[in-house]
Amino acid sequence: MLPRSKWVRGIWLLLPLALFFAARQKVSWRPQKIMDLPFGVPEFVIISPDERFVANFRYDPTSKTSEVELPLLVRDLQNGREIKVRGFHTGTQIAAFDKEAQRIAFGWREIDDNENTKKLGVSVLSLNDKLRDFEIPKGADSWDYPTQLRFSPDGKTLWMASSDNLRSWDIATGKLKGQWSKEGEEIEVGDQSLPFNSAISEGCRYYFRADSHFGYSVWDIAKNKRLLRTKLPELSELTFSPDAELMVSVKRNVSVIDSKMGRVLWQSSAGTQLTLSNKLAIVKNENRFEVREARTGKLLRWLPAEGNARVVTSESVDWLYTVNDSNELFRQRLR
Repeated sequence: MLPRSKWVRGIWLLLPLALFFAARQKVSWRPQKIMDLPFGVPEFVIISPDERFVANFRYDPTSKTSEVELPLLVRDLQNGREIKVRGFHTGTQIAAFDKEAQRIAFGWREIDDNENTKKLGVSVLSLNDKLRDFEIPKGADSWDYPTQLRFSPDGKTLWMASSDNLRSWDIATGKLKGQWSKEGEEIEVGDQSLPFNSAISEGCRYYFRADSHFGYSVWDIAKNKRLLRTKLPELSELTFSPDAELMVSVKRNVSVIDSKMGRVLWQSSAGTQLTLSNKLAIVKNENRFEVREARTGKLLRWLPAEGNARVVTSESVDWLYTVNDSNELFRQRLR
């Protein structure tokens, strides 16, 4: 039998562990509603990098005119206070906060009756209500549409990746600084000739562009030099992670691919909804989420999910944000 002093010492050693597990039992992993987002079901919702603001647009896919303006709403997540409501073009496609959450960039397009692009538009709205429209070059490709916006690290340049181009603007003046040219590119003709997504890496150094349904290229932006061109037969519905380091292809299975190496890292057949966010892969599987390490696919934990919830991409390491078809914004613990 152990001496009394050793029993006491053992209890003190086990006490922190017992308190830790007791505290975890009291933590709710279920989604907690934050607020209602107005203006109907949003096409997309974005969370600012500091998790202070949420912005959402309403997008009407049946509208074929830019004359109807739809609202952009910015709200403070801490107190629900409304920061801004503005009307913008119906065809708003993408949006992004800058790192300081003081400005929002958004890209839009006008389409004709055949759903070809008549006009591309890019604007920046600061939270002090100043709006600047950026210069758009004439002769934009009729199939071109915005896919990603990114502010440069110094906050002076705005980059936009689109389905078939890469452009940059001086934020202070709104003037076009540069435009990627596809001169000399050997792009296939036929049903699979159109790039369908592109992205810019963090730091605005690399440009990733899908060449067709069977491959993509990696370009060094500063050197205007292609670093990699690869063909992966399983590519379909290609999307990139926010930092463009990884990409997801959804076909028979969900494939996670290293963008720079052109190598499939892992696959999942558990679900068809996979979101890459802050080094994590969130797989929607019926009424729960699989939280996995993005690069390895290692299952970290299961989280409960609302039946119609969609993951909102954010940079949070602690919280998972989701929105449902009733326009309710939820937050639940990631760890």
